[in-house]
This record gives sequence, C-alpha cells and structure tokens, in this order.
Amino acid sequence: MLLSLLTSAAFAQEPVSAIPRHRLYYESLAALRYNPLGLQERFTVGYRLRLFDKPADDLLLSDSYIWVGATGLQTPAFMRAGPWVRVMPLALLRFQAGYELVQYHGGFDQMLVWGAREVTDYSPDGMEALAAQGTTRAKGSILTLETRVQAKAGPVAVRATVGRYQFRYDVDGVAFYDQTLDILAPTDGAVWSTDVDLLYVASDKLTAGVRSTHTRSGAEMVDNANLASTRRASIDRAGPLVAYQFKADVGSRFATPTLYTICQWHIDHEYRTGQEVSRAIPYFAVGFAFTGDGVAWEPQG
Repeated sequence: MLLSLLTSAAFAQEPVSAIPRHRLYYESLAALRYNPLGLQERFTVGYRLRLFDKPADDLLLSDSYIWVGATGLQTPAFMRAGPWVRVMPLALLRFQAGYELVQYHGGFDQMLVWGAREVTDYSPDGMEALAAQGTTRAKGSILTLETRVQAKAGPVAVRATVGRYQFRYDVDGVAFYDQTLDILAPTDGAVWSTDVDLLYVASDKLTAGVRSTHTRSGAEMVDNANLASTRRASIDRAGPLVAYQFKADVGSRFATPTLYTICQWHIDHEYRTGQEVSRAIPYFAVGFAFTGDGVAWEPQG
C-alpha cells in the first residue's frame, strides 16, 4: 500500500442537514506516489448510522456516526482486506480500527526480509541487491488503530492523526522494508505514525495547507539486539497539500469527487536526505477519492 496515511487527508465535506440516518456508505481512493514509487486503490464499504438527531447548527453532534464494514486495498505488489470500523462521537474526535489479512505476490521487489544479525540496508541500492537474491511470497496481518483530533475556527483548521500499525508476518526474519510507511519495520511488532495538518478552507471546494509527518518503529525495532544498536528507525517530512472537491451531492452514488496532491521534503531519513537520494527530491503523491451511498434511508414514523 502506498498512501494509507493520505486516506486521512479526505477533505470531502457534506451538508449536515442532508445526511440520512441510515446509509450503505462507501469510500474509494486511488493514488500514485513518487519517492518511493507506488500505486494503490483502496475501497471501503459498510453500514453507517448517524448517532444523533441534531440540527445542522449543532456543530459538535450533528454529524456524529458509527460506520462498520470492510476495507480492501490492491497494489501491484500485494493486497489487503478485512473488517473495519470508524466512530466519530464528536466533530472534534474520530477513532477507527481495522484488521486486514495481507498477501504479498512476490513481485516488484517487495517483502524484502532481513534475518538476525544481518545488515539492514534498505537504501535503494541495498534493496536492489537484496531483491536480486529473490523476494518473498508472504502472508500476514496488520492491525490498524487510529485516532484523530481536529478543530476549525473560521476558514482555518488544524488536525492531528495518530496511527499504530501492528504487523505479523509468517517469514523467517526480524525486519522488513514497509513501502507504505517507507521505513524499516518489525515482522512481528508495531510502527507509529503521526500526521499534523494546518489547513485553510478557501471555499466549499478548495482546501490548502501544510502537513508534517513523523513515523517511527516501535520498541521491537529500536531495542532489537539483532539489529544495529544505533538505528533510529524514524523519518520526518513536511510540505504543502492541496485538495479540490468538485461537488457535494449527498445520497448519490458519486457524492464527493475530490482531487488532491501532497508534496513533502524529507527532514530526517536514513537514505533520502543526501545519502543516496537528494534532499531536494520530495515525496510526492496525487490521488482521486470519492464517496457515495449505495442505499440511504430515514426511519419510518
């Protein structure tokens, strides 16, 4: 997966007064990125229930909901799928969790694994050399837990999204390169990532701002005696983002088509700040997302 963290950059907004109580709701995200290169399509569908019957001017509770369903992600190198839930009790707060089974196909130099006491060189040249020995067809799982806190005053909004990603793969090794997060990760352990966005909502259609991203491996990597004791296992990058939503047609099957792009320069990275890749070359991604309702209805009586 290439842009799991950009799914948190869904800027689509719906008129609260038009939101149905019950919905068979879905989201789609297709994205392409560079440095590292990748392509993905994620689709999530499920039952969404509006929790409170509140007027549109109740900014805290009018769009509170719970959404339960399934999510799936396809890339040229692997696929993921499993159950998923999102709860938004207040406009300021959102929680989501998912458990996905993962299948690596064994291509595109993905699922490169390092064993105990091996040199964990996941630079572009290092991974090319390791891939020449053969990539791994692997199965496993990812448990995702995310929390978002957000606020808006006038046209200015700020939000922070913190995610914990727990990996478990049936491979003979202690570490692998996760292209999604662009970091060395434990084959049985966690990675944490935090996105902080400062946004200017210029209109109902245009949103622009800046994003700071910090990603680090959990204690399973930092304290692993089988790996280099000096390894930081963390990255930092920052830069602008822009999103344009073409329309907001609540209840339709193509409700909030949105085009977005993000460009971040690496502040801290083991290989992308001049060691092998120039610091001037940014992480860049462009994507298209939309939401929709297969069925939407209001309670009778």
